[in-house]
Amino acid sequence: MGARPNIDSLKVACGSNQLQQCFKYLFVQEWRENEDLIIYIGQKCDELETNIQRRDELIQEGQSFGLFHEVAPDAVECMVEIQQRDREILAALVGVLDLAREGRVEKQHHVGLMDLKECVCIIALNKTLLFCVDVCVLDLSMEEVLVVFSSHFVHLCFPLKLVDLLMEEVLVLFLVIVH
Repeated sequence: MGARPNIDSLKVACGSNQLQQCFKYLFVQEWRENEDLIIYIGQKCDELETNIQRRDELIQEGQSFGLFHEVAPDAVECMVEIQQRDREILAALVGVLDLAREGRVEKQHHVGLMDLKECVCIIALNKTLLFCVDVCVLDLSMEEVLVVFSSHFVHLCFPLKLVDLLMEEVLVLFLVIVH
């Protein structure tokens, strides 16, 4: 199997070798970062809106001096340009905020999916344990046990590599029980 440095570092950060837990950890971290981004951008939007409102008032007051004032007309013109740019920035930030909020829903879905997978695995393992008890009561040969368990694991939609690993464990358990 090839090197997987990103997966390995994820396992270290998560503190688990189970990929499902590692990916859930990753998705929770991404969700938290997304929440922080939403809060930060929301604060910046609020600040910008406050500045825009204040500048609107300044522009109105500056216009009250009239066209023949020495400084006011130029200052008003500069503030109008700044105001236009800040409104464009605010619109862009609101767009980013909308995207981050959409991402919130996606990230919550990803975390929920990992929770669901965890529940499915727990249910499948519980069914397997109960199945083990049932099979142990039967007087089956080793080959029959392997066939029964193989079909059981495939029925639970376990990946084939996991089925192979589980079959090795079943074989060991069978040998322990028989002897």
